[in-house]
Amino acid sequence: MPQSRRLAAIMFTDIVGYTAMMQRNEKEGLKKVHRFSEVMEAQASANNGEILEFRGDGCLAVFNSAVEAMHAAKSIQESLKEEPQVPLRIGIHIGDIVFTEGNIYGDGVNLASRVESMGVPGSILVTERVIHDVKSHPEFEMASLGKFQFKNVEKPMEVFALANEGFVVPRKRDMQGKLAKGKSRSIVKRFPILGISSLLLLLGIVGYIFWPTKPNSPKARQKVSEKPVIAVLPFRDLSPGKDQEYFCDGTAEEILNALASLKGLSVLGRGSSFSFKGQSISLKEIGSKLSATVLLDGSIRRTKDKIRINVQLIDAQNESTLWTDQYDKRPGDIFAIQEDIAHKIIDRLQITLLPGESQALLATQTTNVLAHEWYLKGLESANQGARNADKTIEYYKKAIEIDSLYYSAWVELGRAYFSKGIYGGGKAFYDLVPLHLEKAIQLNPNLPTAYLEYARYLLWYKGDKEAAQSTYQAAVERGIVEPNEIQAYLSLLAGNPQKALSLVELMTKNDPFSLNKKIEFSRLNLVTGDFEKVLAISDDVLEDNPKLSSILRHRGEALIHLERYKEAEAIFEELISLKGYAAYGLAAAKFHLGKEEDAQKILETYKPNLISLDIANIYMAFGESDSAWVYLDKAIREKDLGFSLIRNSGFLKPYLDDPRFQELLEKL
Repeated sequence: MPQSRRLAAIMFTDIVGYTAMMQRNEKEGLKKVHRFSEVMEAQASANNGEILEFRGDGCLAVFNSAVEAMHAAKSIQESLKEEPQVPLRIGIHIGDIVFTEGNIYGDGVNLASRVESMGVPGSILVTERVIHDVKSHPEFEMASLGKFQFKNVEKPMEVFALANEGFVVPRKRDMQGKLAKGKSRSIVKRFPILGISSLLLLLGIVGYIFWPTKPNSPKARQKVSEKPVIAVLPFRDLSPGKDQEYFCDGTAEEILNALASLKGLSVLGRGSSFSFKGQSISLKEIGSKLSATVLLDGSIRRTKDKIRINVQLIDAQNESTLWTDQYDKRPGDIFAIQEDIAHKIIDRLQITLLPGESQALLATQTTNVLAHEWYLKGLESANQGARNADKTIEYYKKAIEIDSLYYSAWVELGRAYFSKGIYGGGKAFYDLVPLHLEKAIQLNPNLPTAYLEYARYLLWYKGDKEAAQSTYQAAVERGIVEPNEIQAYLSLLAGNPQKALSLVELMTKNDPFSLNKKIEFSRLNLVTGDFEKVLAISDDVLEDNPKLSSILRHRGEALIHLERYKEAEAIFEELISLKGYAAYGLAAAKFHLGKEEDAQKILETYKPNLISLDIANIYMAFGESDSAWVYLDKAIREKDLGFSLIRNSGFLKPYLDDPRFQELLEKL
């Protein structure tokens, strides 16, 4: 039997959900298959590849090198993100292909097929042999997913994913491939990912503004009410220059925030609604993963003189359209468009507006298009993390320079100053916070967001629990969305830790894919002393975010309290190269491991850059309580961020009966 053999980079591709797609809408399904075949043929040709076989919803192709195969795969996925989007997964392996009487087979083909089967829409997975050939090409950022025991493959194989921005890196729990029966999906030992949280939460107190989120694995969201549950998805940018993403995201976010103020509707948070951005995934699957009943989906095409918005309200259970509309207006009409969309959603879902809700809906907007532009750029910058505080501040200041009556810009600028104060700015920026929030309240005393931000400032910086509670109550009376983290921490400081925990847990259920909510949940469990729960949360979060410093700190401190000092030391060693303020944890861990000289050296090295609370933590770990009390007293006088939670510090529990501790609480 004549046969030929060839060593090649083998690419397997597969359209996810093809059968269901064809059953749901055959015409649309065929359109996507045609689009898929066109892109495959074009990219194979452009990268010296050869298509060996189309299989309806899949394709087998070969390339002369792994680099060419990777370039083709990357271009294919980028092309298929455009309309009509095709939910494709790709697997690549280097191996033999055997040709016999028109048939194609071989171990290389089988392995490429098995690797592809582990993917999700938008992903590119490869084997270690491919990594060997592309490691000197910096245009490919690769992430290891661990080793897997594939069906009919003798040895476990390590699988990698392309991790460039915009590409999906599957979580292990989402990988449903052709594995050997009875084998764990990942047989690689996971290094205990180590992390630490500061005594008083320190810089993480307002972690809710830190980190943009990535999609997480689907988890059943427990419904907290029978109200309709809506997810407002980010609007797609169809503008000619593809440069209006900030405007599209901001428009969707403003609609989301407006709907979230309504008592008769449950609105998923931004962290969850935006978590599938850029992925080739069906609306039905998004709805299922979010446990949403309806989805708001849309696109915007914006030019200098015209704005076109297409929007549709979708039944998340069956993808049927409940309402659709198209707006062709001037850019200055965006405010009227947003309000019209919000009211049509309310009408279609038969939401009864409570007194005052109709007037408050979208009432925070300016009427100045240019001011609104800068405001939306500020939102985009703020959502990228607190490290962008300087840029965020400048954007909001420009919005206010154009329209000095812009309520939301004043509120967000005050919030940005608080963020800057935490991350290196200090007192000068903290002092600017109340000035801007008070201005917002003067502009519109009937809106709640300025009161909420003021309560945050009073709680974490001023340490005035009574004033924070009073200001928060003013936000409640004006319709602030609950639950929220200020409500939770006020409950904690009022001596009700269980209520605080239940509130934060409810926040995570309302926004199940939000990294920020998980950070809050971890933090509060740390403060209330459930250290095993902290480890469980960190296991979940760190699987996709292994360098997330806030969760690493939480995990590390929990390990110290559990007397697992060796693991804590490893966490701190990792963290201290990124964050100098983690020195307190490393010093404490080393001291408990009998490395007293190393611990003292860490204190001497980092002491000039540590806040008083951190220094007090180290002295407590050393057993030098007299020095610790000096720095705790100084922390209260200097108003170190989070000092109001001293009474909940795990490090101080051995000193609860000490008269000096009672004196400290009186000073609070």
